[in-house]
Amino acid sequence: MNLEKRLGKLIVCGIFILMVLPFVLAEDNLVASISKPKMVLYKNITGGETLKFQNSVVVNNKNDFNILVTIKPIGIWKDKVKISEPSFILESDKRKEVFYDVVIKEKGYYKGDILVTFEEEGSDKMLSIVQDITVIVSDENGNVEDKKNSIFTKIVLGFFSIILLVLLIGLYKIGRKKRK
Repeated sequence: MNLEKRLGKLIVCGIFILMVLPFVLAEDNLVASISKPKMVLYKNITGGETLKFQNSVVVNNKNDFNILVTIKPIGIWKDKVKISEPSFILESDKRKEVFYDVVIKEKGYYKGDILVTFEEEGSDKMLSIVQDITVIVSDENGNVEDKKNSIFTKIVLGFFSIILLVLLIGLYKIGRKKRK
């Protein structure tokens, strides 16, 4: 085997070792989990009423040290969810169910996340997991969305699709003329 091949193999092995070494030498990693990471809920609402229900997320500390847990609604859930205990210390090898109240004022399709963050105290180690929640709220007739809004949305999307198509065709033709 010539010297260049040996040197190449040595470089590949060195790069591999440098890539794997941080994982081998790493101290304890932060380990945590949640139960019910994805939910789809179907609820009914009567005209003019407000839908209120309670849901939960179960957090698990799989470490041999205590962690700070923070639970925060994000996206569409910011103004619709109130967490009973948004931040707390969870002891080693413990689990806790945290409840939250959901308030929805009208029918529709609601999809978003509850962000659960785990942090080791006195360290920069952090792990975030989301609970993906979809709530489909229908009226007493089983309708999920207002038909006027649905038709309007389709018209607007169709209009913008046509404009985009015209722009792409125009750019294509301009590009062809420049090449000639």
